[in-house]
Amino acid sequence: MLRERMHILKKLVFVADLCLVALGFQLSVIIDHLRSGTSVNVFSGDNLMLPAIIIWGGVFWFSPDCYSVRLREIKGILISSLKAALISAGLFLAFIFAGGYLEESRFQIILFAAL
Repeated sequence: MLRERMHILKKLVFVADLCLVALGFQLSVIIDHLRSGTSVNVFSGDNLMLPAIIIWGGVFWFSPDCYSVRLREIKGILISSLKAALISAGLFLAFIFAGGYLEESRFQIILFAAL
C-alpha cells in the first residue's frame, strides 16, 4: 500500500515538474517580449513549448536519481537535479539547432534554459 502511494506521489511530482517547465517557458517568452519592447503575446513561441516539455520530461523521468524514494542528503538531490537540467538544456539547444529554429530569440532560449 505504501509503495503504491509512493508511485502516485512520484507521478504527481513529475507532473508538477512539467508544469514548472511550462511556466518557465512562458516566463521566458514574456520577459523576452518586455525586453524587446514588443507586445506580449503569451502564446508566441508555442512551437517550442511542446518539445521543451517532452525533452525535460524524458530526461527527468529516466534520470535514476531525480525521483528516487530513498532518503538522501539535500546536496545529492540538488546535484542530480542540476545534472538532469543541464542535460535537458543541452538536448533542447541541440533540438533547436537541428530543427532549424534559428529565428527564435536567443535571449529567450537562454533565459528558459536558466529558469
